[in-house]
Amino acid sequence: FTYCHQLTRVNCVGLGQERCAKMHKRICRRPDVEKMVGLSRSTIYAMIAEGNFPRPVKLGKRAVGWREGDLTAWLNSRETEV
Repeated sequence: FTYCHQLTRVNCVGLGQERCAKMHKRICRRPDVEKMVGLSRSTIYAMIAEGNFPRPVKLGKRAVGWREGDLTAWLNSRETEV
């Protein structure tokens, strides 16, 4: 995705290095996620509350982002529902 930002450091505890490198290279902030999935902020957070959208990861005290791999998996699962 061109919307996501490169991570300089990734927590790969429990993951193989290859899988970590492939699935969690990038982190996507909320405005980027909205563009990628075509949903509004309120819809994204409502779907998170319902368990129907990937949960964000905490980046700092007041910042969250989504793993690119989580979003890709979610988008792929949506394609099979149509």
